Amino acid sequence: MKNLNTNLAALVLSTLALSSAAGQTYTLVDLGAFAGQSEAYGLAPGSIPLGSFVNPDSHFQSVLFTTPETVLSTIAGYKEQVAFTSDATGRVYGTTYSFGDLTPSGFVADSSGVSLLAPFAARASNSSGVIAGTSYAADSGLRYLPRAAVWNTGTLTVLGTLGGATSQAMDIDDRAWVVGSSTTANEAASRPALWKSATASDLGTLGGTAGQALAIYANRIVGHSQNAAGVRRATLWNIDTAGNVVSRVDLGGLTSTAYSYALGMNSTGKAVGTSKFHAVLFENGACIDLNSRIPPTTGWTLDKAWDINDSGVIVGAGTYMGFPRAFMLVPFCLGDFNNDGFVNALDYDEFAGFFEVADPAADINNDGFVNALDYDEFASAFEAGC
Repeated sequence: MKNLNTNLAALVLSTLALSSAAGQTYTLVDLGAFAGQSEAYGLAPGSIPLGSFVNPDSHFQSVLFTTPETVLSTIAGYKEQVAFTSDATGRVYGTTYSFGDLTPSGFVADSSGVSLLAPFAARASNSSGVIAGTSYAADSGLRYLPRAAVWNTGTLTVLGTLGGATSQAMDIDDRAWVVGSSTTANEAASRPALWKSATASDLGTLGGTAGQALAIYANRIVGHSQNAAGVRRATLWNIDTAGNVVSRVDLGGLTSTAYSYALGMNSTGKAVGTSKFHAVLFENGACIDLNSRIPPTTGWTLDKAWDINDSGVIVGAGTYMGFPRAFMLVPFCLGDFNNDGFVNALDYDEFAGFFEVADPAADINNDGFVNALDYDEFASAFEAGC
């Protein structure tokens, strides 16, 4: 596998510079579609997006969206492969399978190559490489039923349910607490669940029947649940140190009655997801359409955001000129003029070079002129840093 330390500036598609009153804006990075569609599900260390694309043989293949891209090798006997997550060392985890075969396998990719873990669909990892996902086992009726499971140093442990026959694990934190969903007795409902060990606890909903938890950090869990009207809404569960639910919060949607889903979260509590087929950011009590934070003339529609890291980098999937493909949003910082991730003398020198020749790139305030107002605005941003 190639070195993942890649300069993200090489990926930049376009930058939107708006006034600070418009809120955080982003540099939109087109992650490409290769032979077909692509989707970014997570971020490896160094803000490297990872996910899958459709190869020329029409199969899903795992990829790290570096420059050039790092395509992970496939494993004999499996046709499809999707990368979902990474641990703190940069090892990548995901699921490989073949359509029609109900025995997927988790895999790990590192500098030595790609190898199988265990017969389960790996979905998330914590910083030490403990993996949460879903196993499939035949019941007495020979039905293959999904069950939440955890893989740790070679051992796969199937977790309990809320009384039903099925469950799914979607995320795991550094305490090895797992979140996902489980059915209740007689498969009456699929409920958002937390596992602090092998035993599941019901996180509850916003008043409806069903829900699912998708991300956990410290005392916060996010996902979605039905409200009393039966509408799925992005949901925040605040928990105490014992894992008990303290409160449930409707994170909102693009309208007061629209569905919404929180799909990922960082350690600061910022969450991302989707509402009305638009990628959204849940922050400070608001549901923000991320399409409003990129240029309207790019040809893109951002459909869903899967993950956000502590640097505020967001990845997901959308459409470019109607074709499905993965994207990355990098928080725009005016002081980082050369987009290398640092605010230093190189930025000042580059801006000054454009300013001296009245290049439009130095029109910081977008008023159509390159003058002292632009210089003052850049100088202030440079002094503030990012």
